[in-house]
This record gives sequence, structure tokens and C-alpha cells, in this order.
Amino acid sequence: MRAALILASLLGLVTTTAAAQPRSCERSFIILRGSQVMMSGEVADVERVRKAVPPGEPAVWTRTTACKEYLVRDTAVIDEVQRAWKPVNELSTQLGKLGAQEGKLGEQQGKLGEKQGKLGEKQGELGARLSNASDAERAVIERKMRDLDARMQVLDSIMRTFDAPMRILDREINELEKKEEVAEKQAEATTDAVLARAIASGVAKPFP
Repeated sequence: MRAALILASLLGLVTTTAAAQPRSCERSFIILRGSQVMMSGEVADVERVRKAVPPGEPAVWTRTTACKEYLVRDTAVIDEVQRAWKPVNELSTQLGKLGAQEGKLGEQQGKLGEKQGKLGEKQGELGARLSNASDAERAVIERKMRDLDARMQVLDSIMRTFDAPMRILDREINELEKKEEVAEKQAEATTDAVLARAIASGVAKPFP
């Protein structure tokens, strides 16, 4: 199972849809705790589980590969699964922060790019005027073009200062993504084992 972990309020819930198989189901789980949802599955499942669990009560729902559904109210099971996903959540938080930093740098680069574009337009306009300009006009236009060239070089210089920070952020993001992938696989294995024990022990009850 390749789980997609979501930790969100109901108002901001995002999910990935697991495609149903003809004779089996993909493992899914949903953990409800207060207004928070941690899940791998479909929004429709969250809605069904929410209807069966009193507001504010913690619970964990799971679907097996045999398409059997179970509900666990035992807080020890819920805590154990949440602990398993804690490293993934922490890495996701770090990735979010790095992504925000990268976004800010990209926004600044975009603004500089807009300025470069405007200067380029002016350069084009002046270049078009040169062909029909008198000697006096040509001197003025050429002086303006030199000024625009100088301003463009300054912007190019500033733009290059973003290259190193962006490379560093890209490297850090790639490293964290690899760690997150490993942590996610470990969390998936732990979750499967915890829920399997809960089902075998009878702690997990069949879900209608």
C-alpha cells in the first residue's frame, strides 16, 4: 500500500482516491481525533465514518484488501498509529516550510523578470525608432538604450544572486523527500501491523 498521508481540518481536507479493484480493495485507514483527520483513502469514506462516530470522539477506521471494514475506538491503537506517522508529519512540515521559502524566492524572481520584460519592451521600441531617426534623435535614442542596457545588467546581476539559494533549497527538498518516502513506508508497515493485531484481537469491530 502506498499511503497518502493527510493531516487537516475537515474544512481543508485534501485526499487521494484509491481505485477500487474488481475482487479486492486497497488498504485504507482513517484516524479521527477532534477536528483533525489523518487518512489514506477517499473523502466518501471519511463522511461515512464521521456519521458513525460521535463528534469529537477519537476513532480509527480501516478497510482490508478483502474489502472488510473495521472501526477501532481504542485510544491505545489510535495513539500507536499516530506515533508511527509522526516522523512523516514532521518531515512534511519541514518540506512545507522549504517550499514556502522557495515560493518567496520564485516570487521575487518573477518580479525581477517582469521588470526585465518591461525594459526589453522599451529597448525594442527604441530600436524600432532608430531606423527613421535623425542624427540628433539617434544620439538621444542611443543614450537611452545604453541606460536601459545598464539597468538590464543590474537586474541580471540581482537575478543571478537567487541561483545559489534556489540550488540549496532544491537539494534540501530532494533530501527531505527521500527521507519522507522511507519514513512513509515504515509508517505504512507499522500501521498495517497495528491494525491487523487490532482486528485479530477483536479490538477492531466490523464496520457496517
